[in-house]
Amino acid sequence: MMLCEPSSKQDIIDCVEMYISKDQWIPVSRQEALANLYTVWKSNKFLKVVKDDGKIIAWLYALIMQPPHQAFLSYYQQYCCTDSTPIKNYKAIKLLHEALIQQAEEEEIPLIYSGGSHLDETLIFPRILEKLGWDRRGYLCTWTTSHYSRDNSRMRPR
Repeated sequence: MMLCEPSSKQDIIDCVEMYISKDQWIPVSRQEALANLYTVWKSNKFLKVVKDDGKIIAWLYALIMQPPHQAFLSYYQQYCCTDSTPIKNYKAIKLLHEALIQQAEEEEIPLIYSGGSHLDETLIFPRILEKLGWDRRGYLCTWTTSHYSRDNSRMRPR
């Protein structure tokens, strides 16, 4: 298993197809999803994939944003998708989230949010993150980096 950035437009297509194959409950426009993820990739946003024998088995996209109730920036996981065996999914989730933590540390982002999915009714994904040291409440997990402080004035505003 190898953590990397998408290397081609085909990788972006593979990520979108993996996501679309998971659920048809919420309508998904293949064209919009491809255009948006392609823009994310070209914009150098946080987008990582895990490949196993050259095939993408997992990917994660996270966005830096400032919620209206905070005075500082945070990373928000937008999508995390896996498509392999339970053990490989666990390892991929670990790799992807370790990379996200490292990126947040480098960018001095104090807080990371990683939310579960409506498809994960038994909360497997957030429980994995909890086992990896994340704080969890229901489907939502948070990670505080070394730049986090209870005193908001000490954290980098937008």
